[in-house]
Amino acid sequence: MESITPEAFKELLSNTQTLWILDTRSATEISQFPLGFKVQRLSLAEVQAGKLPHITKDVKLYLLCERGQISELVGLYLELAGFTEIYNLAGGLRALRQLES
Repeated sequence: MESITPEAFKELLSNTQTLWILDTRSATEISQFPLGFKVQRLSLAEVQAGKLPHITKDVKLYLLCERGQISELVGLYLELAGFTEIYNLAGGLRALRQLES
């Protein structure tokens, strides 16, 4: 798993039409702070229970959460499951929001 800076992630959002972005926040966090781009939800509990994305294991996956810690744990589980292209948003959504302010 690699980290991706908020700057690089923001550039990807503006230059790429289709990204596999996995939001690892809780349903409550998602409802309180919705995003302006399309994501799939995948919680830590789901990954721990063996629920994995139904995609090939070499697809680039971008993980995010509020601070980057839960998404990093999800990334570790995905690595153990054989996914090879995992990028965690460094500093999470907080760091991304700081770019916009």
